[in-house]
Amino acid sequence: MRGREKVLVVLGAVALLAFHLPMAACAEIGAGVRTMEVPSPERGRLLDVTVWYPAAPGGSEVMLGDTPFFSGTPAQRDAPIAEGHFPLVLLPHGAGLAGQAEAMSWIAVPLAQRGFIVAAPTHPGNGGPERSAAETMKLWLRPLDISRTLDAMERDGLFASHARRSMRASSIWWKPRSAVG
Repeated sequence: MRGREKVLVVLGAVALLAFHLPMAACAEIGAGVRTMEVPSPERGRLLDVTVWYPAAPGGSEVMLGDTPFFSGTPAQRDAPIAEGHFPLVLLPHGAGLAGQAEAMSWIAVPLAQRGFIVAAPTHPGNGGPERSAAETMKLWLRPLDISRTLDAMERDGLFASHARRSMRASSIWWKPRSAVG
């Protein structure tokens, strides 16, 4: 199986699992969202990490990932986390129009509503005012960004106490398609 096919299989498996869970059990669960900063010695700076999670009522409504090209997805900023233990999904974003964690809200919010904690680091230089072709090309740092994010989630008092130990981390990896084919 080639790399692209593996990516599609992993993404498909997570999507099938998330979108086929019984909605009755999730009817009262909203999607909360928080941000955290994670040290990255390799990059010499802090990584911005966006975390979506199953939420109890509360927080303030925000629209994430809303751009001229994409519709945003609503979530509740700083809502209390729902009771229970949840699997953790690490979700790296792409480059270009999807060059920041909030662009992944379209999949992170439904996952959170179905009982997953989703953590997405923003890889520096991939989007926004700090966009840099040189930083975007440092693909070897992306796995380290994910590793630092996992470490931070395991240490964070709020999320560590709600992460399901038997499903500590599942990961979705996006591989940009070659322009040549």
